[in-house]
Amino acid sequence: LLVAVCLLNWDDPCHGAPDMPKAWILNESLLRADKLTFTVNGMDDHPEGDKRFQLKRTARCSSPGAPVGYDMTLEYRSVDGTVSLWADRRQRMQQKSGHVEQWDIFTCANRLLYTLEEDTSWLTKAHKDKWVIKDGKGNILATAQRRELQSTEIQVHDYSTKGEVLGSMVQVPAMQAIKTKMKVRVLDDSKVKSYVYGFLGVLVKLRQKAE
Repeated sequence: LLVAVCLLNWDDPCHGAPDMPKAWILNESLLRADKLTFTVNGMDDHPEGDKRFQLKRTARCSSPGAPVGYDMTLEYRSVDGTVSLWADRRQRMQQKSGHVEQWDIFTCANRLLYTLEEDTSWLTKAHKDKWVIKDGKGNILATAQRRELQSTEIQVHDYSTKGEVLGSMVQVPAMQAIKTKMKVRVLDDSKVKSYVYGFLGVLVKLRQKAE
């Protein structure tokens, strides 16, 4: 059955390198009801070409974890709308926490770049958005969490310095209440690239929709 699905709905071509500014806006689009889509806008709120993050409700067939390793795929599409990065979701079961999400970010050649993983030690009602950011070898680079319990700002902190802020995402009011808009500012991209904030922003939206 899976082979038949892949033959009928093969993954879009993937090539090119991600190109993201350090300051931009992640803006949820309501144009596609079948897919969760976020456009990448400049700080003037105008689209940056066709750059966007798009969630597919199924796993991609070209994933290194196919056919059962992952269950959902998030694409990053660059200026011309071509896929240039994948993020695949793996759900793990833990006895106390239940389902725990892990998202692996891959290049077009399926080289693992980053892993975004829920920090289960903080999975409480007060802290629902706390993520650990790892490199392709599994080393922890940074953590991401809300600045305060009721804050709309999520900060990314350098793990090695135990607190240096690498960048942040602030959720701001959108024209439609059901839309999500986040202003992203990356202070230091030497460890966590700007596109990682886009993937993280979509995951925050998914968490909000699930609540």
